[in-house]
Amino acid sequence: MLNITFNYDFDTEGFFSGAEGLTRRATLEQAASVYENFITDNLLAIPSGSGVSTWTAVFSNPATGNQQFIENLAIAEDTIIVYVGGRDLDGSLGEGGPGGFNANGTLDFLELIRGRGQAGALTSPATDYSLWGGSITFDTDLVIGSTVLNWHNSVDTVGLGANDIDFLSVAIHELGHVLGLVSGGDNSWTSQISGTNFTGPNALAVYQAEDDPNATSVPLTTDLGHWENGINSFTLVGTAQEPALTTGGNQLGQKQLLTNLDYAAFQDIGWEINFNPLDPNSGDDNLNTPIYRFQSTGTPGTYLFVGEQERQNINQNLPDSFIEEGIAFNAAIEPNDELIPLFRFQSTQRPGTYLFTGEAERNSINADPDLSNSFNEEGIAFYVYGTGAGAASPFSRFQNSLVSGTYLYATGNEANSIRAGRPNFLEEGIAFEASI
Repeated sequence: MLNITFNYDFDTEGFFSGAEGLTRRATLEQAASVYENFITDNLLAIPSGSGVSTWTAVFSNPATGNQQFIENLAIAEDTIIVYVGGRDLDGSLGEGGPGGFNANGTLDFLELIRGRGQAGALTSPATDYSLWGGSITFDTDLVIGSTVLNWHNSVDTVGLGANDIDFLSVAIHELGHVLGLVSGGDNSWTSQISGTNFTGPNALAVYQAEDDPNATSVPLTTDLGHWENGINSFTLVGTAQEPALTTGGNQLGQKQLLTNLDYAAFQDIGWEINFNPLDPNSGDDNLNTPIYRFQSTGTPGTYLFVGEQERQNINQNLPDSFIEEGIAFNAAIEPNDELIPLFRFQSTQRPGTYLFTGEAERNSINADPDLSNSFNEEGIAFYVYGTGAGAASPFSRFQNSLVSGTYLYATGNEANSIRAGRPNFLEEGIAFEASI
């Protein structure tokens, strides 16, 4: 599973410092998780160079725009490093792209740096994509014409006004450039461009299905790094919008998330993904309902997981009580023989905090007078695979030791981050399996 690591060493303008900066960091991690949740490639580790085999990472310094060099950078398996920061970009919301490198050594070492095990990234023309990482710069002085704009830094839409630029959307867009949807160079995106059109077969199939059935290619802007404005595509939850990798500006006053066309393009340039963009629910026919995660503002570190209808109700009626953090996983709202129900309990001692359990634990809570007085059952929340089913991603349950009786469910890189950096969350084991 892809692990996107952010480095703030060159954030000399302080874009990611202070209270706003910390919120931006959290939102940036959410943008990374969008990609981590669907890209399944394995990238080989890059060891620190030594002896005759040495290398230098080259990237755009986020604070200056000048080339920055780091010698013999060690990068873990499946990991990419993205250097981030801010400066006045004078007309652009952000600038992101992959890094380059200089290297000396054996052929095997040179191919490792360039391909990280992706053989197609070494061919000419390239049929796959690989990178060690890259950099992203965000604009510190948002002015369009004479209009002063503001960054909307959180992942939710609460407070997102007409003159606000959605930071999550811009971060997703720029990470897309880092991960290969970028013009220039001998890469697997450029190798599928004819004139000002992208010819990748998966993207073309989505474009024909969603926008122009007679198309023979997908139109690009003249910079060859963005979809042409006016293209219609759909997000995974069925919302029609311009694709996320359309040229900037559509993040003003609204969110612009990845669409099927964006996903298909990543597939075309060689990334292995865990679903078919022509059939977004193909990853698992049973688990096709997005479940959203909210964090309580009254009791930080406590979480609620809900479906679309309750999500809309919370955002409309309880915006000061809960902050939306995005899609946590996909589950089912109807039972079948392969799935188990998860029941929702609300704490009577801390109203607004919740516990989700399987049937056995639910029965134990209801049978214990002390526990049944502490938790009120609210019914079946959704259906998932049970522990050990091997059918989807395993989600671990963590109890917040600072707020007893409250829990967080996480998988993959987020679960690893909790284990490594949030000691107050105590892991209790695998709770269920769901689709991501």
